[in-house]
Amino acid sequence: MLKEFFKKAYAILKDFKKPFIVLVVFIVVSETLQLVQPYLFKEIIDSIVKWQELTVQYVIFLLSGLLIAYLVTTAWSYQVDKRIFRILYEVERYLLTRAQKKLVELSLGYHEKENTGSKISKIQRGVDRILELIGNLYWELIPTAIQVIVTFVFLLFLNWQISLVFLSVVPIFILLTFWMNKKAYPLRIRRHYLEDVAYGKMGQSVININTVQSYAQEKREFKEFKHLRDWILRIGKKEYGIILNLNLFREMAIDIGRILVLIASVYLVIKGRVSVGSLVLFLTLSEKTYFSLFRISRIYDRVSDASAAVNRLLNLMGKESEIKDNPKAKPVIDLKGEVIFDNVSFHYLSKEPVLKDISFKVSPGQTIALVGPSGGGKSTIVKLIFRHYDSVKGRILIDGENIRNLKLSDYRQFLGYVSQDVEIFDDTIKNNIAYGKKEANMREIKKAAKKAFADEFINRFENGYDTTVGERGIKLSGGQKQRIGIARAILRQPKIMVFDEATSNMDTISERLIQKSIEEMARDTTMIVIAHRLSTIRHADRILVIENGRLTEEGNHEELKKQGLLYAKLLSLQAAGDIR
Repeated sequence: MLKEFFKKAYAILKDFKKPFIVLVVFIVVSETLQLVQPYLFKEIIDSIVKWQELTVQYVIFLLSGLLIAYLVTTAWSYQVDKRIFRILYEVERYLLTRAQKKLVELSLGYHEKENTGSKISKIQRGVDRILELIGNLYWELIPTAIQVIVTFVFLLFLNWQISLVFLSVVPIFILLTFWMNKKAYPLRIRRHYLEDVAYGKMGQSVININTVQSYAQEKREFKEFKHLRDWILRIGKKEYGIILNLNLFREMAIDIGRILVLIASVYLVIKGRVSVGSLVLFLTLSEKTYFSLFRISRIYDRVSDASAAVNRLLNLMGKESEIKDNPKAKPVIDLKGEVIFDNVSFHYLSKEPVLKDISFKVSPGQTIALVGPSGGGKSTIVKLIFRHYDSVKGRILIDGENIRNLKLSDYRQFLGYVSQDVEIFDDTIKNNIAYGKKEANMREIKKAAKKAFADEFINRFENGYDTTVGERGIKLSGGQKQRIGIARAILRQPKIMVFDEATSNMDTISERLIQKSIEEMARDTTMIVIAHRLSTIRHADRILVIENGRLTEEGNHEELKKQGLLYAKLLSLQAAGDIR
């Protein structure tokens, strides 16, 4: 389980290979220096016990060496800590920027399936755990492991019998650690999964706070979140029950090892095979090393625990976008705006057909409208035009070229989109309008805002275009958001423009004014309009009626009105006021 984890972690962090290796070398030197002081201490004790001529001078010499060793070790440890801190900050920046890049590159299909709070939880908790692991690795695991190895070699050099006694309990200790962590790992996987679900639930409660409070559902949200936390607590108790038992068995193994080393050391002193100073050194080093072994095992527990959370981040960062450029994708320098659907069919993961053999052509500069019942497939057509998804059958041609052969980032530069629920960033109005054209100057931004009839309400704000609108544009009404969205589209001057119920939140007068701006824009742009309010599409060049995933009617307003089918029925119902 951890082998696969470290393999994934290496793939993500391989750019840090050189500084990681340099740091290990620094730690090896640091831990080797740590042995100088206990060895000098042993020499001091032996000199005092023997108390021969020149002992005073020799002890002073050893004490001076002890001071120098302390100063050198401290200075070297400072350099190690400095390098660890630098790596931690660099890794954090690298991981967060790479994770954000991955999130915005993943296709819309991924984001429609995943909970926003859960995605953020995966990233934040995963990055925190990776930094914790690196800190544990370089401050504890590697130094302690090197310390154990170097100390054992040192003990072996001093007395091989004591070394073997010391080593006798180590295999039992290691086997206990691996076995018990293997038992706890499935519980950890489950706990971290539920942690992400809980964070997702919390995020949804906050994002939809208006609905939660308007429907007085605060208690329900609290109960559901508490239920998840209680579930996590139950799993956590089982998991840590295993770890508590493991700690008990590990402490027993260490205590047995201490007793065996003490008995063996005292026996050798009595027999005159080792000095009293060596006895003190054996006991000091074995005590220190057993404690270090226990620390390593506890670090391994934390690594095993963290790997479950980190794996979720690594899986996200290793995920491939479902929609990506093919190796021979062509750059798009300019676009005329012709769109052709050639027998296009599509379904989502459910395999239930959403579009069935749809065929139509939109010439450059034409305006077509998509109408029909909700869930009929209109929005799916738009998603296919933007290539958020690929069709499962048929072809989509843009200026005669298969959409799959176009470089995606180039192609989307020529597209514009205004939806019923315009996405607004927690930024200034000015930056929200210029989002699709960051190089736009203030004159261009104001011109676009005026065409969208947004300039008037913008200037009513104290800070005008520099007003920060809050998360998701909370300071704006639905109609104001839509006007900013339309201004954003006008400023971009796309070759293919999609309006998805783009004026649904506006009053009738504002809607008519906006329609004039849209009609002006349509002279040089291919327009695709999704509408339920049929009065807004009377002047479209062609109207496509999409019903149950099929194109059932096609023509202009007058032609479809005469046919007396679904379009004519919807028109009559709206005229009578039965539907809007």
